[in-house]
Order: sequence, then C-alpha cells, then structure tokens
Amino acid sequence: MGEIEALDREIDELDLEILRTDANDQHLTSIANLRRRVAAIRRALASHRELVAWPAHTEFSDVMTERAQQHFTAVAERFAQAMASADTTRDSLNGCFDLLMSRVAQRTNSTMRVLTVVSVSLLPATLLTGILGMNFHPRFFDHPSYFWVVLTAITVIVVGALITARRYRWI
Repeated sequence: MGEIEALDREIDELDLEILRTDANDQHLTSIANLRRRVAAIRRALASHRELVAWPAHTEFSDVMTERAQQHFTAVAERFAQAMASADTTRDSLNGCFDLLMSRVAQRTNSTMRVLTVVSVSLLPATLLTGILGMNFHPRFFDHPSYFWVVLTAITVIVVGALITARRYRWI
C-alpha cells in the first residue's frame, strides 16, 4: 500500500503542475512512467489473486482452525483493498491524462481563436483590395482621393474588428 500511496501523491503533484503550467511533453512522459508503475503493481497483485483467495474459502474449515480461517479471510480482504487501491490509482492517472488533454485542447482553442480574429479582421480588407484590383477602370479610379477613402475604410474595419474581439475577450 505504501507504493500506491506514493503513486497517488505523485499523481496529485502532477495534476497541480499541469494546472499551474502549460501542458508539455514532459507531462505526458511523466504520465506514461506513472502508468507503467501502476500497471506493474496491478500485475504483481493480480498474479497472487488465487493464492490469497484460495485458503480463505469456507471449504477449508475442516482442515484449519477457525482462527487460521479468520487470518486467511483478513489477508484476502486486505488483498482486495490493495487491488481496489491500485484500480483507484489507475483511475486517478486516467483523470490526470484527461486534465492534460483538456489543457492542450484549451491552448489549441486559444490559438484558433486568435487565428480566427486575425482572419475576420483581414477578410474585409482582402475583399476590398481584390475588388479594387480588378482589371477594369471605373470613373472613380480617376480621383486620387478615393485611394485614401478606401484605405481609411479598410483601417476602420480592421480596427473595429479588433476592438470588438477585445471587448468580447476573444483576444
């Protein structure tokens, strides 16, 4: 049980570290190492399951004293507790992995949000420059002041999109 409790403490510390810092490959490596250790403990315990449970059965009451039967039953209960602790530790480790994946997804969502805001900000400017860059010559192209009007419109649209994104905390 001491090893399982040590693993539980390490998992708790790793959970806190993942919450405090950005998720990285080191966290994934730590989870993989802890998972290997938990699996080794579970395999070691499982290999003794029949050996521990066998003497605790009531059909052996004829060949052993009642006190010995109580001891074997207590050992079997303790073994069941150890297996349950190992399973709980494994579940905690799975929760730690889920936490790590949530942090990675959160970082990805933040990146996608910034890219979306940049795209939405620049889309109107791209549309205006694409239309005005076509190979035709309407009369309003003859007025040089319209260049500044279009440039101002593009700037207002981009700044407006960025202000809106900032107001809604998208960036």
